[in-house]
Amino acid sequence: MSLLLNRNNFGAPANAGNVLSRHDAETLLNDWVKNERLKLHMRQVAQLMKSWAAEMEQLDEAGQWRWEMAIKNGQAAVCI
Repeated sequence: MSLLLNRNNFGAPANAGNVLSRHDAETLLNDWVKNERLKLHMRQVAQLMKSWAAEMEQLDEAGQWRWEMAIKNGQAAVCI
């Protein structure tokens, strides 16, 4: 089963490769998500993604941040 929802592109093409700063991500999270329990869950998932990037993918801090943000900004959720 495909999770692409009949789409091949996600987000604005002009934003390809851009990653939010921690401050911007936190602001976005607080603006869009009001439930504190949901914010906690989202932050926990982001940390798991970052840990995966470090341990399994052997990525540096910049690469880990991209994985952490992948679950945060638009691709799955927004969290820090």
